[in-house]
Amino acid sequence: MCGITFRVYDNYSPGYGYTAIAVALLARLNMIAVIPTAFFFGALEQGAGTLQRELDVPLVMVSVVQGLVILLALLVEFKTSSFQAEPIEGEAA
Repeated sequence: MCGITFRVYDNYSPGYGYTAIAVALLARLNMIAVIPTAFFFGALEQGAGTLQRELDVPLVMVSVVQGLVILLALLVEFKTSSFQAEPIEGEAA
């Protein structure tokens, strides 16, 4: 399309790159985990139109839900990791 008109139009990219980053983050770069995570995000994106038509839910709510899922996954990862601050030399513990 851009090769014919020599212009890039608004809304040319539907945002697949940002969704792919979120999917990779939640799947923790695991090839097997990417498949169910991608289906989850795809179901959210596909269901957004139906939610808007049937229940008058704004489309932005899908982005809010995706953000909350990412924050929840990061919180769970932080809580389950064995993160402990090491004492600085010369300071009492």
